[in-house]
Amino acid sequence: MYKQIEFVKTEIKTAFSNIKFSGDDNLLYDNACQHEECLEIKRIFTGKKWEEIKLEDIQYKDYVFSFFSQEAYYYYLPAFMIIVLDSYIEADVVSQAVVYRLTPPTNDYKPRKKWRDKTVSGFNEIQKKAIKLFLETLRDFYGDEWAEIALENVWNKL
Repeated sequence: MYKQIEFVKTEIKTAFSNIKFSGDDNLLYDNACQHEECLEIKRIFTGKKWEEIKLEDIQYKDYVFSFFSQEAYYYYLPAFMIIVLDSYIEADVVSQAVVYRLTPPTNDYKPRKKWRDKTVSGFNEIQKKAIKLFLETLRDFYGDEWAEIALENVWNKL
């Protein structure tokens, strides 16, 4: 199991190694937000590269994706995937939040165009492959049913 997880982490790091982020002004979907959780996200992520994010930064913060801009979602997702692979149980609700974000939010779990455009289209083919490997690993090693749903309905069809 350890070798597979290390392999997938390497694939994620390679796939996202050249991703750029235009800066902290594009971190949140609304820079004027005054919500306590939103301000916490801003404090945690401002000035940090995705490679610098640690479990302690995001543990119990399943709401992060709700406040991220689309650009921040694409940029920071690899950090979340690596943390979940390293600490699936300890990451707790964050593990679920990452997988839910990669699963269409519909009753039949079939992706709609708007969701696909927002969630999938910003990734290149190598990144999509790394996401698929991530989901397969969660399914195979942790029995994550939502990872299986995401694979069946989206990531295996790309």
